[in-house]
Amino acid sequence: MDEIAIEHRLSDMEARAKSNTRRIDSLERITDEIHSLAESVAQLVVELKHTNETLADHEGRLSSMENEARERLSHVWKAVVTGIVSALAGAAAGILISGGGGF
Repeated sequence: MDEIAIEHRLSDMEARAKSNTRRIDSLERITDEIHSLAESVAQLVVELKHTNETLADHEGRLSSMENEARERLSHVWKAVVTGIVSALAGAAAGILISGGGGF
């Protein structure tokens, strides 16, 4: 190989080395961004887990409140029905006691 050919190959290798250096630098930036993104995703997973736990706690409380409301409504209906039946029974008893009330 003559000097010109060696010099030409050396210039090509230097150009390739510069190109590879730029590509490696670019890949390092991308790798850093991916690492940062992975850390953010991990943090989101932790926050989502906490949110789900809090939501489950709230759902338990809500179910308890709904059950209490159902029980109260049931008691109210029982009281209303008892009142109506008592009023009707009292009226019927009053009619019977008074001698039939003209029936």
